[in-house]
Amino acid sequence: MSASLKSANCLPKCISGTLQIAETIALTFGDKVESIDISYSLYGNINKPAIAVLGGISANQFVADTDVNGVFVKGWWDKLVGYDKAIDLEQYCVVSIDYLDGQSLNWLNDEDESLKISTFDQAFILNQVLKHLEITKLSCLIGASYGGMVGLAFAQRYPHRLEQLIAIGCTAQSSAKNTAFRSLQRQIINFSLQNNDAKQGLALARSLAMLGYRGEDEIESRFANEICVNQQQAEFPITDYLKSHGDKFADEFCANRFIDLSLSVDLHKIVPRKISVNTLCIGIQNDLIAPIDKVKNLTIQIGNNADFLELKSNFGHDGFLKEFDQLEQILTTRLEY
Repeated sequence: MSASLKSANCLPKCISGTLQIAETIALTFGDKVESIDISYSLYGNINKPAIAVLGGISANQFVADTDVNGVFVKGWWDKLVGYDKAIDLEQYCVVSIDYLDGQSLNWLNDEDESLKISTFDQAFILNQVLKHLEITKLSCLIGASYGGMVGLAFAQRYPHRLEQLIAIGCTAQSSAKNTAFRSLQRQIINFSLQNNDAKQGLALARSLAMLGYRGEDEIESRFANEICVNQQQAEFPITDYLKSHGDKFADEFCANRFIDLSLSVDLHKIVPRKISVNTLCIGIQNDLIAPIDKVKNLTIQIGNNADFLELKSNFGHDGFLKEFDQLEQILTTRLEY
């Protein structure tokens, strides 16, 4: 069925809004903002226990399929959020936000300086949305990838606002190797911006990022370094695959937003022992961004209030967007915890 014909009656009840904070706010790393616009969505009945759901840097506020002023918007976790799903809107309401970036705030610093946004700043704006919605305490915060990092920051900063945390595919701090990869991605985009070709730079950066998001086993099994020689040119299917993903991403995402959120990932650092809420850390098999041993170590550092589970997947870091059957079972069980 086309987006224009998708029936709103089939979609969960959703209220979307923008919260404006018109006051000077100092961010974690010292940058000051004059005002912030925070876009959010609330699914289901607000009188039900509330769950916050946060995804990777490319995720938005629409976690479930949504009718936005008559336009169908695909939810990035629709298979898990909705009526009679793992996160059941008959039992819970769900809150999600668009992450803070340079486009969503009025920045007071010099334009030549780089904007530094912490995962604690993202936790702050989530807390502001909860206050606005008069949600006193979250029954659970479920965060995957960057959303898991924000969840860890929220649990450390606002333990009184949270009953339990489920953190998927994230660690206490980025590894040096992953920071190096993301730094190269930002350099590619900045070079392209200087040459008035932001879209091409973003596509190349995303192509490079895909090598971290997908597991080595999956890439090898799909492509096995196939070689196609055509008219004296050598072609590799893996490069076509990366280009396709990069081009698609560049059509839908903003280069400056990518830079801001990519840097935020590398600036992320929490103190595990300061997380006192019940926590489930989920490591993903073949994850190169948040290796399982690092996630296990995070669980140990948090302490006796933390448990560890392994998500089996050949997709690596992107397993949280692929392994819905396993996640359904894990979430259904844990939300009854």
